[in-house]
Amino acid sequence: LLPAAALYGGLTAACACRFLFGMATGPSLPSAANVVATWALPKEKGMGTSVTFTGLHIGALVGLLGTPVLLKLFGWQAPFYALGSLGLLWAYIWSRTPEPPGSLEVAEAAGGKEEKKKASVANVVVEYLQLLKQPRIWGFVWVHIALNYIYLVLLAWMPFYLRHELGAPMEVITV
Repeated sequence: LLPAAALYGGLTAACACRFLFGMATGPSLPSAANVVATWALPKEKGMGTSVTFTGLHIGALVGLLGTPVLLKLFGWQAPFYALGSLGLLWAYIWSRTPEPPGSLEVAEAAGGKEEKKKASVANVVVEYLQLLKQPRIWGFVWVHIALNYIYLVLLAWMPFYLRHELGAPMEVITV
């Protein structure tokens, strides 16, 4: 959507599209954790979480290395279309997956009258306001903000800096 917004709607439409994309990706990490919690067996949840979050960083690395190649071969719109197509393919595959293991048995045991019940750990009510009063939580929040800032600056601005300030060609930047 971003290339079309930039071409046909100008800078305002491109910024709005990018803003909406950022808002839509906000729930991605909690959603990934929820998928692992729902689908993985208790003894496999640690590995599932590790694989999921390692995959996020590997995906960023592959994107960082592959984007300049797509830019050079096909132009500035190619990375957006390539990654958008991969996202649509993944959404299609995910929409075709069956219910989480065990969810039908839980619903049947409940007589089909209630919504599917989750494990007792998932039914614990979390007092979010109490969490926000904990200094440890704020420590995690600020570390997360700082690390994401550094990480995203490196991903977004380092290639620009290397190319425009130091004159490095895109082929060298990706190595």
